Amino acid sequence: MDEHRGGRPPSVVTEKNVSTVEKLIMQDRRITVKQLAFETKISIGSVETILHDHLNLNKVSARWVPRLLTTDQKQERVNYCQHLLRQEANDAFFFRRIVTMDETCIYQFDPEPKSASMQWKRPSSPPPKNIHTIKRKGHAVVFLGL
Repeated sequence: MDEHRGGRPPSVVTEKNVSTVEKLIMQDRRITVKQLAFETKISIGSVETILHDHLNLNKVSARWVPRLLTTDQKQERVNYCQHLLRQEANDAFFFRRIVTMDETCIYQFDPEPKSASMQWKRPSSPPPKNIHTIKRKGHAVVFLGL
């Protein structure tokens, strides 16, 4: 049996462990500190030290861009506006009868929790964007007339 030695215990924050943590993050930027600790068999505190002090990484949540329209969606809006202009050409009072008009696109999607969308990034990296897959899309136009 080894005799007790004085001083601080050896640190697990080694170049090998820093490299291993960095490789795991590059494979999956959404990996959690607990998952990193489990994969590397080192403590959560040591993983946090590696992430923040050695790799200069912070965990940020992706930003959802609500008005990021596809080319098809943009073309659909153009087609609809052209249709309204044709209606006005056939009926000179078409737009005069409209008091107000509001148009909105209605999307249904299952947002992931904020914690699931969080990613590791360096301060110099741009913030991530979260683009959701749309399940169903509807179009609502409200006309209020006199």
